[in-house]
Order: sequence, then structure tokens, then C-alpha cells
Amino acid sequence: MNLHDRLKSLGPEPSASANSATWARIGVRTVTIGRGIASACFPAVRRAPTVTGAMAKAGAQQGKVRSDIVVAQNRKARFLYEVLETVEAGLVLRGTEVKVMRQGKMSLDESYARVAEGEVWLVGANIPEYSHGNIQNHEPKRKRKCLLHRREVRKLQTRTQQQGLALVPLQVYFGARGFAKVTLALCRGRKVHDKREHLKAKDARRELRER
Repeated sequence: MNLHDRLKSLGPEPSASANSATWARIGVRTVTIGRGIASACFPAVRRAPTVTGAMAKAGAQQGKVRSDIVVAQNRKARFLYEVLETVEAGLVLRGTEVKVMRQGKMSLDESYARVAEGEVWLVGANIPEYSHGNIQNHEPKRKRKCLLHRREVRKLQTRTQQQGLALVPLQVYFGARGFAKVTLALCRGRKVHDKREHLKAKDARRELRER
């Protein structure tokens, strides 16, 4: 049996250009083994997106969305005191206090911090009562515990007692993870002429920004 004669009935043999176009359309690459010896066709491999790249992109987008939310600032602190050093501390709060702070209602005007019984306390910060609270509502100006490492507490206690520095809250905010935090500053009180110089420098910076 002559196979060549039987295959002629199937039609003319497609040209090389037609073959290459067909293989290109279905995604096939040609590999030649040796010079003029043989060639083979294999399906083209399509690379899938890596998981690492997707996670990095998601992390970057997540980092853009999340940011600190400032609840209250002590604007008079930098005028009355010279800030020497700052430290970030967590805050122990009640549920009604968190709900009020989420509404941006808090004042640090008459607040200060002190070290007592081996702990740091925020005193005098005013968080109004929750409007929908019940008998479990909080006291607006109760003292609130600050969360710090023991070495940081000992350091603050030493500097406030031996060096006569004041511990002043600068701001309260919600961090990127949603926890309430307070920025505490070790400060030295300004004298009258220091306050005047501070105001002059502040006015000079304002004029430079307006130009």
C-alpha cells in the first residue's frame, strides 16, 4: 500500500507560511535540534502573575489608605514649654470613650501626665460623656493609664523628679492599626523672653510660607 497516494486525496499540503501562522495563532514555539537535523513544536508557556507581586501591590495600596487620625492636640504646649524629647504611649480606654473620640470630641487644654505607683497616667484630659451611654458611661476627666515599657517609665520618672522636667501630652490619635495613642513630651518651661523669641520665630516662618 502506497501511503503517499492515499494522502493526496486529503488535499494539497499547506505552505510553510500557513503552518507558521497557524502555530502562532494557537501559541506554539518551534525548537530546532541541531543544524538541519530535526525540528519540534511545543505549546508556548504563558507565565502566571506571581503571588509575591500581587501581595506587594496590595500592601502598597493598603499603606496608602491607612494613616494616623488625630483626635486632639495641645496647641499651647509648644508655646509654654520647650520640648526636649517625645515618646509614644498607648491608652487604656473604655468603650464609651472610644466612641466619643471617634467623633473627634476630646480636649487636652488642661491635661498633663505624671508618674505614680510605677505607671504613667494622663490626668485632666476631657472626653465628654457619650450621648447614647447608660449607667456605664465614663467620667469625662478621669485619669487614664498610659501603656509604656518599664524602662521607659523609669526613665520618665528619673527625668521628671531629678531634672525637674514636665511631662506634657502633645496629641492623642488613632494609629494605623486603630489603637488610641498619646504623644508625651519631656518639657522645660519657657521664660518670658523665651516666649517672645518663640513668637518672633513663628511669625517669621509664617511670613516665609506666605511669600
